[in-house]
Amino acid sequence: AAKAAAKEADAHVFRHVDLSKSGLTSRREAATEEAEGQLERAFASLLDGEDAQAAPLFQAVLRSKGSGGPSGAPQRLAASYGAGVAAYNLGRHAESAALLATFFEAKAACEAEGR
Repeated sequence: AAKAAAKEADAHVFRHVDLSKSGLTSRREAATEEAEGQLERAFASLLDGEDAQAAPLFQAVLRSKGSGGPSGAPQRLAASYGAGVAAYNLGRHAESAALLATFFEAKAACEAEGR
């Protein structure tokens, strides 16, 4: 009887919880969407020759939670490439080399995994 009462209480508490709107999945999706938006703005700035504006956007994507984990690999690849190009254009060659090395290592890892 106590177990049934506890189960009913739990059902009552969580009746209005919609994990698709407020759960961990939606937070991850929101972070991924934010990273994708930053990448779009960063590449637009890069193509417009605004490397100083693009570089911090790419770096933000590299630090973001949206680019973490296996599902964030495409964002990390794009961000490390874009950040490397922006750093090169800004004359920060050592930083550029490190970022592009990260890009090529991550690319090789993705290819080895069949992605």
